[in-house]
Amino acid sequence: MRNTGLTRRRPLRRYRELVCFLAAASLFLLVWAVDRGGYTGTRGHRVLIALALLETLSLGALFLLEHVRPRRGMAWRWISLAWACLPAWALVELVTAAALRATA
Repeated sequence: MRNTGLTRRRPLRRYRELVCFLAAASLFLLVWAVDRGGYTGTRGHRVLIALALLETLSLGALFLLEHVRPRRGMAWRWISLAWACLPAWALVELVTAAALRATA
């Protein structure tokens, strides 16, 4: 099936993006709650905000690509790539907190 403008605006796709974004936010808050000690102080708060912005921008870019660029053949959907990135972001957040704690 050809990916036309009409199929890109389906409510199900918006729902999947919303659920993905909420899962990312929940995972971000969970990692922060588990390793809150690594993000203390001004430096920790700045790093935490920077990580949140980077994750939000990367997910937003993947969602935008899902809407703008058609999928070729059996290629992965951009939303699938966004879901696959969530554990990697959680790992980055944990490693960053450990690095901040080690340098404090």
